[in-house]
Amino acid sequence: MRQHLDSDAKKHLTTVRVIIDETFNKSVCLDLESHLIRMLAGDGVYQVLNRNDGITESEYYERDRYRESFEQVFEQLKSDGVFVRSIPEIENSDLFKLSPFKALTQDQAVAVEGILEGLFADLESTATSMSVISGSRARARR
Repeated sequence: MRQHLDSDAKKHLTTVRVIIDETFNKSVCLDLESHLIRMLAGDGVYQVLNRNDGITESEYYERDRYRESFEQVFEQLKSDGVFVRSIPEIENSDLFKLSPFKALTQDQAVAVEGILEGLFADLESTATSMSVISGSRARARR
């Protein structure tokens, strides 16, 4: 908390919530923090000040079991008024789907790389081109 309060962007914060579970290790705590940041960003009620980009989809021992407990934490925070919408409502919102806190799947990363390679090739050439990105598939037309 001291690090947060030393930050100019966060020193105005006045409330702290502490989640205690004697089975949580550092990996679980970082994963829960990342999960809650994504949910808060997707809920859209509060401005998210904490950026925890690199820890979004780490694997660790018994992750699925711990993830089940995250729902209980979320529901308690929702009943305390921290969240307005349910997890399915948040995950199905456009804001959540386009959130920068979500890691790309392997297929998405390959698609983005292909799009960027085509864009850079077009920029280097003198030919006129148009790229069309539609739905879950990307197509480039020259």
